[in-house]
Amino acid sequence: MDKTRKGLPIFLTAALIWFGYHCGAGFASGRQVWLYAVQYGKRGMLAPLIIWLLNASFMFIAAEYARLKKASNYRDMVTIYYDHPVVNKIALFLWDILIFMASITVSASCTAGTGSLLQSVFGLPYWVGCAAFIIGMALLLSLGKGILERLGKFGVPLILIFFIICFVAICSNPEHMIRSITSAAPVKEITFSAFIRRCFVYAITQCSFFQALSVLAGKFESRKTSVAFTASGFLMNGCAMLACYLALMAYYPEIGESSIPIYGIVSQFGGMPGAVLTIAYNFVLMLAYITTAGSALAGAQARYTPVLIRWLKKDSLCRACVTVLFLFGASLLSTLGLDGILDTVNTINSTCRLPIWFLPFFICGPISIYKLIKKEKLQEK
Repeated sequence: MDKTRKGLPIFLTAALIWFGYHCGAGFASGRQVWLYAVQYGKRGMLAPLIIWLLNASFMFIAAEYARLKKASNYRDMVTIYYDHPVVNKIALFLWDILIFMASITVSASCTAGTGSLLQSVFGLPYWVGCAAFIIGMALLLSLGKGILERLGKFGVPLILIFFIICFVAICSNPEHMIRSITSAAPVKEITFSAFIRRCFVYAITQCSFFQALSVLAGKFESRKTSVAFTASGFLMNGCAMLACYLALMAYYPEIGESSIPIYGIVSQFGGMPGAVLTIAYNFVLMLAYITTAGSALAGAQARYTPVLIRWLKKDSLCRACVTVLFLFGASLLSTLGLDGILDTVNTINSTCRLPIWFLPFFICGPISIYKLIKKEKLQEK
């Protein structure tokens, strides 16, 4: 089986990175799971299955096309619509706009998450926490991406703390969790069709990972690798969301009043175990904010620096301009608060992505994959 240089199967590497994209500010805080699943009561238990079936299907199509194209970046994927120079230019232009929006949204959610966290832990004004994060990210990015890469190495083992916290929360209040799921009234009433639409919003919001996937899947050696990647990522993300749902239901509905629900659960544990969990969770949450926003901003630098360098000529100046632009956009969006970003802004993003990414991949993707397989077989003959 194809492996990375360190011996880890490449499908597992891709799945872990996919999970890392999902486990950003909204998910790691628990707020996103509350907004899209928990507040709807027992119906919300279906959300992890629906959302990740949709997203995993999208990712499988993206992975297979990238594998057959031997893609090296997301620009190689634009031919999934229809391989024509004019169509490709239009597609790339639209994709750049969506990725621009995604980078700012991710940075803004991490900024807002930091503001909410420092407000909850230290009682600081929300805007002070946001400002501190923006200044810190600007300093980190000025030192180079090597700092972010070193921090990112701690992401996978530390994120296990998230599962431990969910497990502890479930075990500490299992009877209440069962009552909440089976008989508690939903905090927010919603029709089933509206609930499905909310699941689509969540699923489409997570589909921007395909830009990173295109690089990894271009190295996949067979369809089995694409299947293994999709199955692994589906289980990681779906189980994580289900665990978070169950943990929040164990403290339902009061926990919904917290701006950071998982922290609200952790803060209820006393003694040394509570102190250890609180410190560990705050550390993991800040690390998630830094690495998630850092990855988005580093990606923006890589994409737009070559464009600006034609006029500004100096690489460091171009990177600084991109950083300032995106952090300025993030600071403006952070005024909406974490809920505003996770709900309103994500709805806008998903509305834009639906006709440009999501539907075309499902409609054109299988046809384009079939053509590439057919071409591959003819070349073998």
